[in-house]
Amino acid sequence: MGMSHGRNKKNFAVHLCITSFFFFLSLMVSAAGLEARRYPIIHGTSDNQLAAQVLDQLLATPLGKVAPKVHYQVFLMNTIYANALSNPAGEIYVTSGMFRVLFDQKGMWAAVIGHELGHVILDHPHCWPAVEAELQKEYDRSRQEEGSRWKDPDLPEMNLGKGISKITFDRQGENQADFLGLMLMAEAGYQPGFALVLDQRMSFGLGDPPQLIAAFSHHPRWATREENTRKAFNLVMAVFSHYWPEEEKSPGGHLPPYGTLGRKVVEPDGASGALVFRVPFHVQHSEGMPVRVAIVFVKDGKRVGATDAKDRASDGSYVANSFVPGARDESSRVTLRVPANALATSSHKLEAIFFLISGKYTLDISKMEVEFPKSG
Repeated sequence: MGMSHGRNKKNFAVHLCITSFFFFLSLMVSAAGLEARRYPIIHGTSDNQLAAQVLDQLLATPLGKVAPKVHYQVFLMNTIYANALSNPAGEIYVTSGMFRVLFDQKGMWAAVIGHELGHVILDHPHCWPAVEAELQKEYDRSRQEEGSRWKDPDLPEMNLGKGISKITFDRQGENQADFLGLMLMAEAGYQPGFALVLDQRMSFGLGDPPQLIAAFSHHPRWATREENTRKAFNLVMAVFSHYWPEEEKSPGGHLPPYGTLGRKVVEPDGASGALVFRVPFHVQHSEGMPVRVAIVFVKDGKRVGATDAKDRASDGSYVANSFVPGARDESSRVTLRVPANALATSSHKLEAIFFLISGKYTLDISKMEVEFPKSG
């Protein structure tokens, strides 16, 4: 599809996305430094009400009813750092830095709170037999109801309730907590796909290098967590469909849009000094919301400006846009041509940052080093 450059009013949103990207890069904190109650506790907001409602719904499920009998409560901490943690007493802490990932979507909150409830369960060995029995019951019923359609899921480090007592409190424990959270979500009426959306948002927000930041040094990489979630998907979706056959009537409702950018191809455009970017992408659940692929450029940590007003974001930086209609499930590719003289810089070596956006949601972010050809 062809290139489409937006006017200033269209470029304002991508400026907000750019700001969010650099904000996310600052969300790096060690687990030891994020002690419970170290930061001010937030009270009396709509987020407090939403978190409490989601917690109650998760605990009201069959699996939630066999969870440890402790006083559960969600505390919201006021800090830019993005994290969530829990303790054996049933106290769950979510930082305000997570709000830019969760928005006001109950399903996203359920993914975070469900995972932390999984940790509370794992902290209380005396409740494991009852939890294992509930997991086995869900598995047996799902397999019977699905019949010939059933595909036996290959669950990482868990045989459907067998072997929880063998866990170690490291990456394996994180996988166990992920799975328990998924099952709580499914029973409570939150489409397990919300966990995939969370994994994806955290992946592009916090980054996913081989040696992840200290806050998640004992956690699987976000890409690995997403892979493990997909392995469990047949079971958890069968459980969700049993309790909530009409997704639109479930507490979580339909999934928000999500998607990924593919492998980009960059080619020089003859002797014009321009670069042509071919950007593949895949989107889901974006019906009724235009999909946007945008590119900005950075040099020495600063966004590169635009020489022409039509290419400027609200902060004066250059942005190239391409718009396509939203779809329920679509793979496509856009082509954007960026002339070197459209950029207010004499440098030919720049960092390109790519955004995949649907409506108000940033779905994916990636970056690569590029070099513009010297014209003439």
